[in-house]
Amino acid sequence: MNEQRFFWTFDRTIWDQIRLPGFEWWETSLLAAVVLALGLYLAVVVFLDRRFLLRMRFNRQAALLRPRLEAAELGEEEMEALHRLAGSSSEHRLLRFLGDPVAFETRVHEAMAAGEGAQLAFIPDLREALKYTSDNFLVPMVSTRQMRTGDGIRLSSKGQGLARHHYGKVQAVEQWGFRVQLGEPGMEPEAGGAQKLELFYVRGRDLEHRFPALLAGPSRDPRQIAFRHTLVGEGVRPRQSRLPLLIDVAFRERPVLHQRAADALDPEMAPLPFEKGILHDLNDGGFSIVLRREVQVDRYLEFILPTKRGKSTLRLMGRVTACRPIPGDFWMAHANLRGMERDKRHLLHQIVMHEQSRRFKTLARIQPRRSKGQQSGKGAPGSAPVYSSK
Repeated sequence: MNEQRFFWTFDRTIWDQIRLPGFEWWETSLLAAVVLALGLYLAVVVFLDRRFLLRMRFNRQAALLRPRLEAAELGEEEMEALHRLAGSSSEHRLLRFLGDPVAFETRVHEAMAAGEGAQLAFIPDLREALKYTSDNFLVPMVSTRQMRTGDGIRLSSKGQGLARHHYGKVQAVEQWGFRVQLGEPGMEPEAGGAQKLELFYVRGRDLEHRFPALLAGPSRDPRQIAFRHTLVGEGVRPRQSRLPLLIDVAFRERPVLHQRAADALDPEMAPLPFEKGILHDLNDGGFSIVLRREVQVDRYLEFILPTKRGKSTLRLMGRVTACRPIPGDFWMAHANLRGMERDKRHLLHQIVMHEQSRRFKTLARIQPRRSKGQQSGKGAPGSAPVYSSK
């Protein structure tokens, strides 16, 4: 069988068939001027449109803020202090400053920490007038100064074993800090170290905001803890209470999050073999896995979430934020989800919410019933009821 080979070459005579239109210098300049004018016109239109939208947004915001600012009934000295916080004497910039809850609470906290509390005694009344308190779910939770009396607090004390959780309510919010009233039996003195505590503010439907736990000093009463005011950490998003699962999964550890498919071919970036673990809890923000060994922080854990019917799977990956030992020679690794598309994250949220709803409905069907002795009237008074599920 004879092989036929073909070689293709470029024929330079093709250039002779191409005829570009010839322009004089003034024609070229005129064409460039027309294109430049058209581009400038489009840029001006976009600029004016965005400026008009920003002005409309500011006018709506100013129409909402002016009555609230008037309701605060601030004096001249208080208005001067407020302008110093805004960094300008212009009313326009003052309203922009007051219209940004994050900038307002951050600047107030910095000024209070710098020792300007005597000049800013009107801030709590102004915050109430602006509706920047914790009961307004339309504004972000930035500072512990936004909390109100009766708000829910969760304290998590770390140790060598499992973390202990203490629930309580805000008893008082003052200029220097706030006090928390815990339930029985309170928090042990050895668990009150600042390095072992995590403070979570519970807002709305189990939405937790994490704040640094800065103790104001030693507490004599284990049920009353005093904290100094703090700001929420940068890059920390509120999280929902995770759903307890306790199911067996096969996971593997990754050194880094792969940006390309070829990264898995690199020996230093290749994932480790699969291992067995127990998925402890899960939500659309992160998960916890019980392991037989320690995993370094900032490593990645990957596993496939099994479904009940087994028809579909969901691959999850998270960055390890903490890994601590627990009784039984096991380790508990906490991770935040990474590298997950929005539609898959939405699907995971729906799965978690559906399972929570199913569990609540199951608990609602459990009702106490009387034992045989109680039904016949021979039961001893004060005897415990028997629970059954319909």
